[in-house]
Amino acid sequence: MVTSTPERTSSPDAVRTPTVLAVLVVRDGIAWLRECLRSLAQQTHPRIAVVAVDVASTDGSSELLHQALGAGRVLVLGEQADIAEAVRAAVDLPVAAAADYLLVVHDDTALAPDAVARMLDAAEGIEGVERVGVVGPKVVDWEDPRILREVGRSVDAFGHPYSSAEGAGLPVVVSASSVSEPGAVPPTLIAAVPTSGAWVLGPG
Repeated sequence: MVTSTPERTSSPDAVRTPTVLAVLVVRDGIAWLRECLRSLAQQTHPRIAVVAVDVASTDGSSELLHQALGAGRVLVLGEQADIAEAVRAAVDLPVAAAADYLLVVHDDTALAPDAVARMLDAAEGIEGVERVGVVGPKVVDWEDPRILREVGRSVDAFGHPYSSAEGAGLPVVVSASSVSEPGAVPPTLIAAVPTSGAWVLGPG
């Protein structure tokens, strides 16, 4: 399991590799959790640290997280905690201060090995865009990968478009600055990047 602490590069001449803190949110996810942890460990992006936030699991998920990550990388919250509280608890950890991006992922998600690398390419590779708020991947069905579940932009029953980031179940890469800055503007969709299989949100 990848648990190294991201460290910012101080040399102005160095080509910086963005640092990522993966925030794994878990609630009774033992059926999928091993595969999720394995997918995080297999990411090709070299600078990822992982912390987990367990929300009152009773199925052995917490024990597995402690075994895989160590007690120092697992937070345990009460059953009333929601996704926002889980992410905030992780952001308040000292390790989060070194991260350029947060990867928020749920226990029922398995990422392709290059998923984080591709999302970061999308986040930092859009010409004319200085700051990206959120980047998300293409999502396929767990049982049948031929079924496309999400590409970042959907419409409701009345044809009104909305962003997938409004939901709570999708993996997303979030700019750390957009989380930490007081009064940050909610992001809006600014680009889809077919070559990366990603969609991108920026400041509204």
